[in-house]
Amino acid sequence: MFADVKRLEAEFAQIHEHWSPRVIARVNDQYVKLAKLKGEFVWHDHAHEDELFFIVKGRLEMQYEDRSVALSEGDMHVVPKGVQHNPVAQEECWVMLVEPVETKHTGDVMADRTRSLDEQLAGSGLKEHKMAVVAFLGLGVMGFPMAGHLSKAGHEVRVWNRTAKKARDWATRYDGAACDSVEAAVDGADCVFMCLGDDPDVRVVADLALPAMKSGAALVDHTTASAELARQLAETAKAMGIGFLDAPVSGGQAGAENGQLSIMCGGEPEVFAKAEAIMSCYAKAMVHAGPAGAGQLTKMVNQICIAGVVQGLAEGLHFAKRAGLDPETVISAVSKGAAQSWQMENRWQTMVNGEFNFGFAVNWMRKDLRIALEEARSNGARLPAAALVDQFYAEIEAMGGDRWDTSSLIARLENADRT
Repeated sequence: MFADVKRLEAEFAQIHEHWSPRVIARVNDQYVKLAKLKGEFVWHDHAHEDELFFIVKGRLEMQYEDRSVALSEGDMHVVPKGVQHNPVAQEECWVMLVEPVETKHTGDVMADRTRSLDEQLAGSGLKEHKMAVVAFLGLGVMGFPMAGHLSKAGHEVRVWNRTAKKARDWATRYDGAACDSVEAAVDGADCVFMCLGDDPDVRVVADLALPAMKSGAALVDHTTASAELARQLAETAKAMGIGFLDAPVSGGQAGAENGQLSIMCGGEPEVFAKAEAIMSCYAKAMVHAGPAGAGQLTKMVNQICIAGVVQGLAEGLHFAKRAGLDPETVISAVSKGAAQSWQMENRWQTMVNGEFNFGFAVNWMRKDLRIALEEARSNGARLPAAALVDQFYAEIEAMGGDRWDTSSLIARLENADRT
């Protein structure tokens, strides 16, 4: 249902860093998005239907091949289907973008220029159709900003954390309520999100949350945990009339803070559809991988792949240094070919500099690899490289690097040179 909007959002993000979607909603068979624009954007001849630009604040110039249209606050402008158009905002401009879902725009949404934005939002039914009551349980380095994105998107957010001060700190920064108990946070919530540490944490919190949740609500677990626990919780939730989604994330702390996470989901399609629109405020990509447990299994694949890639990069950089090569020159060459990876592009410099405070910690990676190796023993998969890298991370822990990021594998090699 949200495929066109997600595609449009992704295209904007690739074109210009100042694209900032703030609200995504479905109102009367239309998608409504409030966005902040600054700079020049180039839209080519997309195949979607006519688009309505409603200028909420500031000024915008819509450039076409043969003309340009100056727009200011309160103006509306329809861009016909298939026409290349370049919106240019010299200063910050807020735009309400309306894109049809199934039928072309008829001009009846937000068309009254005599009313304020708040009045038009209320009249459109935006809050009624889009905004949800949500609870977020677990405010670590990932959960804290993820819950923040939910608040900024306009949802009614309640948060809980084992350390109550963290929840209170969140409530001073974002619009939402800090709750003293899990039960208080989830009471009446449409969707409940968890982002915790490991299986035992998920079990304890879920056992408190599920009995207090309303029938028809959804429980979404962003924790990287075991697939077996996900299956068990899905069965328990179903018996209570509650949907369940195992939805581990990838992208690290930076992805959570920037709303650019990848989410791997397992569960019933109906539950995924319900949670998808809400999760979109902190995700750049979401995949429904299959039934309960499939999200966790997919995350295991992710971690298995990362382990091998980081070890390979560590060895390559170590080899380059020992061979007397300039690491920057080497990376500029190999990063343009088959060896290219996100880790190479984003971590080679800090690895060479011996800086390891940029992301996912070693002790958490070992937890994830433990879960993957346990699953492999169960399903018969052979993971010799992942098992070996897990041992290497154990050596990093022994060096005092349990909170270093995963790229610290190079430190083990460099340390061996000094002993």
